[in-house]
Amino acid sequence: MTDTAPSTPRIGVVLVAAGSGTRLGRGMPKALVPLAGKPLLEHALRGIIASGVATTVVAVLPPGDEHLRRICADVGRDTGTAITTTAGGAERTDSVRTGIEALGPVDHILVHDAARCLTPPEVFIRIVEALQAGGTAVIPGVAVADTIKVVDPATRPAHGISDAAPVTGTPDRSGLRAIQTPQGFEAGALAAAHAAAAGWSRAEAAEITDDAALMERAGHQVLVVPGDPAAFKITTALDLLLAEAMLAGDRTRDQAPSPTTTTEEPR
Repeated sequence: MTDTAPSTPRIGVVLVAAGSGTRLGRGMPKALVPLAGKPLLEHALRGIIASGVATTVVAVLPPGDEHLRRICADVGRDTGTAITTTAGGAERTDSVRTGIEALGPVDHILVHDAARCLTPPEVFIRIVEALQAGGTAVIPGVAVADTIKVVDPATRPAHGISDAAPVTGTPDRSGLRAIQTPQGFEAGALAAAHAAAAGWSRAEAAEITDDAALMERAGHQVLVVPGDPAAFKITTALDLLLAEAMLAGDRTRDQAPSPTTTTEEPR
């Protein structure tokens, strides 16, 4: 009898890039906004490919956006990676569902936001390792540095102060994490959770801000592993400036001359 080596798990990555980018104020889809001369979408795709974890990649784009489709084709041709594209839906859950359907057979699915386009490859690898160790739902998170207050936005203070909401509690921040992407899941469990949510109203779907919340509703345990500060979400013009500064710093370090050594005695 001969031993059969275990097959390599198939990892599908759904890259959600169908956002409008309204808060960036550039008058174009967020995935098309330039960062250091390249669109956010290209940075995100190259980050996925650099991680080496993806068996297949699906980019979910705004319906009918040929420019973004060409970017996917160019990156795929440049890197030798097959990148499938599909159109997004009305809500994020709709977009992810279409991406899952376009993946084909896989063992695990990573759902990633194009707006987190500077996510280091190590985060992708960390998620996949936790899935292969037996996790059903694994997400990256970073510790919360700010003090967080819980407020009741539906209640107006007695003093009638405009735009003020009363504090109802201060949670212990040691138990809080700011969650990032990619978020990783056992493929069948994620597909089933999305299928169950397919008949929800638009208001119900809008309440689900990430796929981990959908899995929580389905009764699955969600595990948090360390994320990375560089995986922040580019949402505002200030976020874009920070991303530009980070890339400029990387270029400066790359271009710096290597230190030389000498065996000469000091004079």
